[in-house]
Amino acid sequence: MALAKNGSAATGTITTGNSITLGSIAPVAGEIVFLWVATRTSTITVNSISGCNLTWSEVWTVTNTQGVMKLSCWKGVGASPTTDTPVVSLSTNSKPAAAVAQRFSGHDSANPHPTTATNVGPAVDNDDMLIEITTQHDNSWAIAAGSHRLAAYTMPEGVEIYNNLIAGSGGDECRLSVWYEEVASAGAVTLGGLNSLASARDWCTGAHELKEAAAGGNVPEMMDSYRRRRIT
Repeated sequence: MALAKNGSAATGTITTGNSITLGSIAPVAGEIVFLWVATRTSTITVNSISGCNLTWSEVWTVTNTQGVMKLSCWKGVGASPTTDTPVVSLSTNSKPAAAVAQRFSGHDSANPHPTTATNVGPAVDNDDMLIEITTQHDNSWAIAAGSHRLAAYTMPEGVEIYNNLIAGSGGDECRLSVWYEEVASAGAVTLGGLNSLASARDWCTGAHELKEAAAGGNVPEMMDSYRRRRIT
């Protein structure tokens, strides 16, 4: 079953406070939702995520080497999801934060993200926001996110999920960009690239592989319902 990005991304931003409420999303059974959170300071922790009758867990997290920002990726899965506005609960926070959520399908539900990678960014600001990941499976997707500040990101290649979501302003600005590339053959992939930021700034990135389901796997909700009616 081919991987698919379903619907548009939901987003949310705050300039201060300890929770982010994103826009509404409507996942269905068999989908997985990934949610990325970028915070302007590295001292903020994502305590939990709730919403959509999904069980949420962290996939990866990375802290910028200069201590300027933090970035994490979470997944939400569940047998009976509902339309809802996901809420990100943060530890005590007086800085901006941004979040993006996106629905996907066609993945291996038993092992959806076999590989992850993170990049703490440069010790001295540069404009080369990127992440390298080695995928393990053919026909997978490499999905990346970057937290960056005061410089727009231009995606060298790939498919945009959401680009340059901005929370706050001036020195406290927090930006979040999320994108993916389709990987036909397993191996090393670089997402982002040299000179991808408009100017030299601090940044950090993370990525994970989204593994495709085997043929016949992750049967869509409507087909499940049809088969149950046929059996009964």
